[in-house]
Amino acid sequence: MKKNKKPVFFIVFILVILFSVSTVFGYKSYFGDIEKTHVNSARNIRLGRDLDDAYTAVLTPPEGAYVTPEIMQNAAKTISLRLEAFNIDAGEVICDTEKNQITVTVSGSVYNAEGLVKELANKGEMTFRAGGEYSTSIEGDVDELGNPLPVDTVVPTGEIGLSSADIDYAEVKEVANGNTKLSDVYYYVVIHFKEESKKTLSEFTGDLLMSEPKQNLSIWIDGSRLFDQAVSEQFKSGSFPIVSQNEASAKYLAARINAGANPFRLTTLSEGKTEAGIGNVKNSIVYAGLGAVALATVILIVLYKLTGFFALFTLTGQIAGCLAVFTGWFGFMNYHVLTLPGIIGLMISLIIGIGTVIMICERIKGEKALGKPADAAIESAFKRTYRTVLDTGIVAAVIASALMIADHGKGGIYYLGFSLISGVVFNVVMNVFCLQTMVGAWISKKAKTDKEAKSNG
Repeated sequence: MKKNKKPVFFIVFILVILFSVSTVFGYKSYFGDIEKTHVNSARNIRLGRDLDDAYTAVLTPPEGAYVTPEIMQNAAKTISLRLEAFNIDAGEVICDTEKNQITVTVSGSVYNAEGLVKELANKGEMTFRAGGEYSTSIEGDVDELGNPLPVDTVVPTGEIGLSSADIDYAEVKEVANGNTKLSDVYYYVVIHFKEESKKTLSEFTGDLLMSEPKQNLSIWIDGSRLFDQAVSEQFKSGSFPIVSQNEASAKYLAARINAGANPFRLTTLSEGKTEAGIGNVKNSIVYAGLGAVALATVILIVLYKLTGFFALFTLTGQIAGCLAVFTGWFGFMNYHVLTLPGIIGLMISLIIGIGTVIMICERIKGEKALGKPADAAIESAFKRTYRTVLDTGIVAAVIASALMIADHGKGGIYYLGFSLISGVVFNVVMNVFCLQTMVGAWISKKAKTDKEAKSNG
């Protein structure tokens, strides 16, 4: 067996600890009052509607608004896009064209669910205007489509140059800040316009640049003014940047823009929380998982001593990895909602992990009982284990992939498959590769220490 160098053990040990701790507690940095989240904590895992209280709102068009089934369906589509843009996976939108009602249901764990519903109900129309003037509506006022406006609504009055219909998409850009007294980077939202609207943007900003007296360019979403400054150049590239305060606000603005506009501002007919109906089932599953880990801890420590401790350590790493995929720990993938089927998938992968480490420890113990040296026993045990773990992982991965493909959306079956395949991957990474590296490095170090002690004696 190729002996590992002494530092390898400590490198793997520290990396697994850092990974596990960052998954559980997350990592944030602060620059003055500005907070930046680099890694979400396990506490931020979003629960699905089957595990958490649900927040339900019924939205309807304002009284007197012109409504058709097609208009209602477009409004429901826009709301669905807004939920997606705001990373609300555990949401449901149902459109009733007969009653002219849209029912929106989100997880009760969503931060400020009431505020989210108001955001979904807003028209969300973005307009680029000449000048920043505005007025407030009075009873009987209507918008440009003839839909009634609530009293005291802020209404921009400047001439419209472009609107949401002209926008292709928006994206967040990060630029290094040369001023070291400020934040290291600053963020802005770049609004890209459709091909046929790029000329309009160029002409509109050109007219404002040459206007006498000078007129500011103001940008609005409904009655909220986002930008009101004099233009310093004619924007010929077909895009327009808006500087943002921080990364979170930049992403939020880009999401609002990309979701598009409703045909009118919807009215909330009713809203409120409903309790999850399977709270006891959720708790039972969690307690069962904790019980399995506790039992595995006793078995590993009592029967396999130091090897069992290493196995328990890598098993903890597997659990941390399974949680990490739901927090968005990995930069190349977003967070995922944890649902009841997802917990079941995690439980299955945890059982596979426990079975893997016990099998490895038992085979190491059996090889030693045959009189083999420690390093030879470890090498033989892992060689015999590879095929079994690989076969189990392949079968589980195939089943998980089939479940994910069968559920084209992101329903319960999808999350069962997703959590299962995540658990299988981390079982191989942690309970096979990391465990073999740690045990091999420790035995190599111990053998070297014993040899030196013997030669000195």
